[in-house]
Amino acid sequence: MAQEIKPTRYIIHPQKFMVWLFIVAIILFFGGITSGYIVSKGIEVDKNIWLFFNLPNIFWYNSAVLLISSVTVQWAVWMAGKADFSRANLGLLLTFVLGVFFLIGQIVAWRQLATNHVVFGGAASYTSGNYLYVLTGTHWFHIIAGLVFLAVVWIKSMRGKYVQGQTMAFENAATFWHFLGLLWIYLFIFLLVNQS
Repeated sequence: MAQEIKPTRYIIHPQKFMVWLFIVAIILFFGGITSGYIVSKGIEVDKNIWLFFNLPNIFWYNSAVLLISSVTVQWAVWMAGKADFSRANLGLLLTFVLGVFFLIGQIVAWRQLATNHVVFGGAASYTSGNYLYVLTGTHWFHIIAGLVFLAVVWIKSMRGKYVQGQTMAFENAATFWHFLGLLWIYLFIFLLVNQS
């Protein structure tokens, strides 16, 4: 007599767990760097060697781009939930393009900083500038990871790999992308407060 096989029930699906585990690791990483920033600033301000500088205005536009991209990725999730994969794919594609614009905007910001002699490393460097490049640079690489995630989901969706009710990949990609947007807003506000 064959034994009936019951479907596995998870408290949290392993794929979602992996996404959240990665997010927690990133939070700890950036928490450590921002804590180091605060300690270094306290020491160097007392010694009158902390460099204060204006953040590039393009950071404001970059923030707006990421906020809009959160809307487009969430729209993709909603459309996938309705099995409207043509619109879901469009939402992913728009999110990807906005993510690329964000990356380009960050490069422009770094060039503006370098023009104002805020550079990373070297004899003329200051701790505040180094921290800015580490914070924005590591976020930049996480955005690339998010773009790869979006691209993989988009390619699979274009090949018809998803059906209604099986759209966890869209949800996971959106969760990670929303997190990257929130992380950038946190970093931007943190830098605004600490560089004024």
